[in-house]
Amino acid sequence: MNNLEPLIDIKLQAPQVGTSLLHRPRLTSRLDQGLQRPFTLVSAPAGYGKSTLVAAWVQDRTAVQASPDLDVAWVALEAEDDNPTRFWRYVLTSIERQRPGMARSALEALMQPAQPLLRDVLTHLLNRMVEMTRPLVLILDDYHDVNDQVIHQSVAYLIDHLPEQLHVTMLTRTEPPLPLARLRANGGMLELKADDLRCTFEESQAFLGHVAGRPVAPDVAHELHLRCEGWLVGLQLLAISLQGRRDARALLHELRGNHRLVTDYLMDEVLRQLPGDVRHFLLQSAVLERLSGPLCDAVLERHDSSEMLAMLERHQLFVISLDAPHSWYRYHTLFRDALLDRFARHPFDARLALHERASQWFAAHDDLLTAIEHALQANTPQRAVTWMASISMERLLNPELAPKIIAWFERIPADLVYQHPSLWWVYVARLLLNNRDHAVESWLAELERRLTLPEGDPLTLPVPHLERPAIRAFIAAQRAIIAGFFVNAPRAVALADDASRHDAHADSPTRPLIMAARSVAALIEGELPLARDLATSAARHAHDQGMYDTALLFHSTAALYHYFCGQVRDVWPAYLAAINTPHADLAAASGGYAPILQALLFREQNDLDAAQREIEHGLQLAWQQGQRRLLDMALGVLCLVCWSRGDVEQANNALDAHRHLPHASEDTFTRAVWITPIQVRVWITTDQWSTALTWAQHLDRHPRPSSIFLRERQDLARARVHLAVHQPHLVVDTLAALLPDAERQGRGEHQLEAHLLLSVAHHELGDTVNAHRHLTSALHLGRRWGYLRHFIDEGPIMRELLRGHAGGAAAPHHAFVHDLLNAFDGHTATGHPTASSTVPAETTGAALSVRERQVLQLLARGLSNDDIARHLGVSLPTVKSHVRNLMKKLQTRNRTQSVERARTLGYL
Repeated sequence: MNNLEPLIDIKLQAPQVGTSLLHRPRLTSRLDQGLQRPFTLVSAPAGYGKSTLVAAWVQDRTAVQASPDLDVAWVALEAEDDNPTRFWRYVLTSIERQRPGMARSALEALMQPAQPLLRDVLTHLLNRMVEMTRPLVLILDDYHDVNDQVIHQSVAYLIDHLPEQLHVTMLTRTEPPLPLARLRANGGMLELKADDLRCTFEESQAFLGHVAGRPVAPDVAHELHLRCEGWLVGLQLLAISLQGRRDARALLHELRGNHRLVTDYLMDEVLRQLPGDVRHFLLQSAVLERLSGPLCDAVLERHDSSEMLAMLERHQLFVISLDAPHSWYRYHTLFRDALLDRFARHPFDARLALHERASQWFAAHDDLLTAIEHALQANTPQRAVTWMASISMERLLNPELAPKIIAWFERIPADLVYQHPSLWWVYVARLLLNNRDHAVESWLAELERRLTLPEGDPLTLPVPHLERPAIRAFIAAQRAIIAGFFVNAPRAVALADDASRHDAHADSPTRPLIMAARSVAALIEGELPLARDLATSAARHAHDQGMYDTALLFHSTAALYHYFCGQVRDVWPAYLAAINTPHADLAAASGGYAPILQALLFREQNDLDAAQREIEHGLQLAWQQGQRRLLDMALGVLCLVCWSRGDVEQANNALDAHRHLPHASEDTFTRAVWITPIQVRVWITTDQWSTALTWAQHLDRHPRPSSIFLRERQDLARARVHLAVHQPHLVVDTLAALLPDAERQGRGEHQLEAHLLLSVAHHELGDTVNAHRHLTSALHLGRRWGYLRHFIDEGPIMRELLRGHAGGAAAPHHAFVHDLLNAFDGHTATGHPTASSTVPAETTGAALSVRERQVLQLLARGLSNDDIARHLGVSLPTVKSHVRNLMKKLQTRNRTQSVERARTLGYL
């Protein structure tokens, strides 16, 4: 909690609206009606009076009435709130202030260091809100500043589960990416759009007269109304322009003959009419996002700012009061933008001086983050970086601040960062977390160069010579890890050794990183047991030094290597024993690693529903915490789980999501481990033979990766392509040489998969002896290590092989073969139907997915593929893929036979 940026109190208060402002009963009555539904969306471009309308409605419902019948929690959002933790801190704090105790448990859960899943946090809130007897309205103002997908998903979850006494009102310039179509269809929302918010002629005439200070003739008001099309900000600018004119029609004449934008012209007109001192105050104070009397006095070097702000509010010069005491204000967004545009024409030094004084004021008031921002605007990066270095590393590494910290580093000259060693670790960690490996390598190279500079050189590092070996070890270890990500095994090994030579002390803070680098090097060399043991040792060293989050990361890595070794049954118990962490906190504490690992294990046990739940959990945590590298792994596992369920559409969606990740193409290693193998399976399932063959031929024409581990994964995927195009002899050629090394170096998962593919390949070649031999070896590994899904995913041919093998299976394998056949037939080993099956595969070839059953129902109604695609909202190739899968599973040749077969089996 202490590491989070303090909340800005005034953002949790509704703007103050003058009682004499324009009354719009036609709209406030609709807002009243909207309370009968869960959600109200007020969506229109800037200047249409969204916040003013809702703030006036709130005042009427809560302040004017003698006995208010509801409470309001207001949150004014900004661009820097586009972070899940920060966003929900504001929302929950606002609710807690209105209803003490209501959001306390949710806030406590949210601010755990482990960052729990947002759905769990919101469940805390929703469970308490069920007890409410008095309505509460949550208002999210300026929601267009939110772009984070995790926030959108969590807001959608809240709206979907709103208790009867809670209503959400959202104010935004753009339509949010929420399930609005469903809310519209079931009458769950009220909408006010730009056309609704436009002033009627009567409202325009009343508003113009009120702001101008005198009645406006109907014909003049009518033309001004038409000129602005009921746009409230335009009307306000026109009315202010009329304040200094005797002849309103003269303004009409000027507008008719002017080709500039109305807002530009009117802004100049408004500023021209103001006294010079007021105009000077407006232009200078626009550099501040929020304004108060003391702040403006300090920045503008004057003594009457409070009186000036009050005067501006009285004259409705686009100043919005942010609190009841009227001590904090902000300018209307369009007005501030226009002021800044005009102030940019003033001397550069004058603008720098304002930001300089602002930075000093915020620093003196313990708001270092705002002080740093103004220091950068003032072109004083030295002061900014000094203040950054005074903030604890733990706070700078908090995910809530990640976008801001990265943006600062990009604006601060590198020379200054190199002079503050406490910032090096933060900078590298931020870049690595976001897959910016090339940027890290460039930065490390310069760090290394500066280590060699002689004393007295202005660029030399401010580090004692005794500490320089540790820096060299840090550089080498980071480079070793990056080399692993780019599948450069020799370089990774050499750099890991180099790191060890530079810093051999067992209690060195760099030691865990060095061991982790050696672990990556062992992985890409294919030495999985060694990689697992080194990652475990790195975790223990990190734990002994109090680096608990780092220790958990390395334990998670070790558990994954354990899985690659093939010891599926033992992975999770060994993981829990190693980390000694309560299971309830593990998913969030590991940043999403633990649920992703569990998804792999549940999938292998053929519990696909549990696997789906876990991988969705892990994926959301990875998004929520900005773990771009972990997202690669999560999306690969999600694709694998969806493919095993027969949901090819969702598998393709996961692959598309990966392709659109920032820097997705840079991490060769992660992509090759998690994405390529399942991508090949999806191509084969969807009959994309040419694409799969092109990929396999590309491997043949280009140099192979130096990593043994990746070469094997590629060879296994390529063998699947050869099987799919009926080239089993190439499978034998490819995998026969793979097995001995996989067995010797403990790559158990590869070993099992190779035996399964070789068994199928020899079967297709008519070599029953070798087919039986490889299947026996696969059964031995599968029974020993706890594999199920690897067998099932090979499809009907593997079921056929197992049936032929069942009679002659050795006694230890007989029960395991029986369990596998039960799993193929839609049952677990105990005889209960699995969640992923609907009918026995003995009669249908394989279980139908939910989407395939939907397609089947539409086929039975006589719909064409185009019609089905439109009905389901999917692409035509996706429908064709589902139809092909149906015919394969139902063992039919055309659509008519498929429908008849489905009726016979009871599907229709």
